[in-house]
Amino acid sequence: RYIMSSIKEKLNSVVFLWIGFGLVLLTMIFIAAPAIEDGFEGVVNSAAIFWKRVPSWEHGNWPMFVGYMSILVGGILMGVMALSFVQPSALVEKVILLSAGVLLLLGIILVFCFKQTFFAVNGWESVRDVYWGPYVAASIACLALVCDGVALALDW
Repeated sequence: RYIMSSIKEKLNSVVFLWIGFGLVLLTMIFIAAPAIEDGFEGVVNSAAIFWKRVPSWEHGNWPMFVGYMSILVGGILMGVMALSFVQPSALVEKVILLSAGVLLLLGIILVFCFKQTFFAVNGWESVRDVYWGPYVAASIACLALVCDGVALALDW
């Protein structure tokens, strides 16, 4: 209790919301990082189903793309709440921050489990070389989720 009161004196929730929003933007840099060797060159190709002329659920990891977009929407919610001219009621602010946290958590799970979803979508059972990009992105998004939780605790 003493720790939270001393944090409230020095920092308010807006600081943590801005930090979380910045971390989400940093996470979005990893959207172009390669994930699986000979599979796809990043999550950009994972969204190929959305712009192919003949849509196919193969050759890509669209759940990871949905995860990145979920993280992005959660981060945008945090960024909007950090703006000084946005003054919602306390209940609305709590609902928005809880929604941002749920979206971040869903996105983290989908990005972190990219290997399993890639094999499930493409039907490959062989283990291929996995790159570090999505794991780093999910770790950074976890830090954004912590910032969202601290901001929510400070506003509670």
